[in-house]
Amino acid sequence: MRIRHVVPRSPADREESRLHVGEVITAVDGTPVAEVDNFTACWSIKWTRVCG
Repeated sequence: MRIRHVVPRSPADREESRLHVGEVITAVDGTPVAEVDNFTACWSIKWTRVCG
């Protein structure tokens, strides 16, 4: 999954976890993106654990 936009001041924009436009996400918590049926749900669960 290629990053097209990063929301300013979001967790993806923090220094320790910064993502950049054009980068490719290949896994979330060690699970390859190709194996994730619902990438958005997987990503939401990850950020809830980190930020919530």
